[in-house]
Amino acid sequence: MEIYPGHAKTKYLVWPDQNIREEAKQLEPNWFTLNADHTVTYDSFGVHTFEADQTATVSEAHILKQLRADHAAKKVYGMLDQLQVVKHH
Repeated sequence: MEIYPGHAKTKYLVWPDQNIREEAKQLEPNWFTLNADHTVTYDSFGVHTFEADQTATVSEAHILKQLRADHAAKKVYGMLDQLQVVKHH
């Protein structure tokens, strides 16, 4: 994940794995924004579709509810060991 502070909001770019190479980063990644109203806005770019980014906004509560329903807490906590965060200034 790469964090880019912005004027209005911070943008969090999400890459598929830690082995992403710089040349692969030339394609726009998926990214999300954490909002003050406890929602998350997710944007996904489709390569060669010539369509606008797909955007969805969901509440943090809904995300947590889904994680519980999927019994995914263990999987999410396991991801923390693999998470690499790069902060840009």
